Amino acid sequence: MVGLFTLCMRSARVALFLCLSFLAPFAMHCAPANAGEVNTGLPVSTLTIATRSGAKLAVTVEVAANGMDREVGLMNRSSMGQDHGMIFVFPAAKPVMFWMKDTLLALDMLFIDRDGRIINIKHDAKPMDVSIIKSGGAVTHVLEVNAGYAARHGVATGDHVSGPAMDFSAAD
Repeated sequence: MVGLFTLCMRSARVALFLCLSFLAPFAMHCAPANAGEVNTGLPVSTLTIATRSGAKLAVTVEVAANGMDREVGLMNRSSMGQDHGMIFVFPAAKPVMFWMKDTLLALDMLFIDRDGRIINIKHDAKPMDVSIIKSGGAVTHVLEVNAGYAARHGVATGDHVSGPAMDFSAAD
C-alpha cells in the first residue's frame, strides 16, 4: 500500500512539473512589457509614419489580423500607452466601417490603403459612440491611436505608413 501511495505522489509531481513546464512559456509571453500596459496576447510590432514634413514617427502596435481580434479591437480598455496603438489588418482592400461601441478611449483612426498611404483620418472618435465611421475608400489597414495623436504630430492624409505590421496577412 505504501508503494502505491509513493507511486501516486511521484506521478502527481511529474504531472504538475509537466503542466507547469508547458504553461511557463505562455505565462512569460503574456507578461506585460511595461507596467500599466494592457496585454492581449496579440502580436506586437512597430510602424513608422512618414509625414510630408519629413517626420518619422514610431508607433508600437498590437496587430489584429483575424475577424475576432478586429471585432474586439480596443473595446473595454481604459488606457493605452503614448505612441501605442492597434493596427487592424484586412485580407483584401475594401471600404470598412468602424464604431466606438464599448470603446472607452477617445481615438484617432487612420485608414490606410494597400500602398501604405493614409486616405482618411477620423479625428477624436468619441468613446461609446455607435455612429458609423467610414473609411472613405478601399483600405487594407486601420491604425487606431489615442485621440489627438494625428494633430499633435502633424499626421495627414497622403502620409505613408510602413513597417513589419503592414506585412501581416489577415487570417479570417
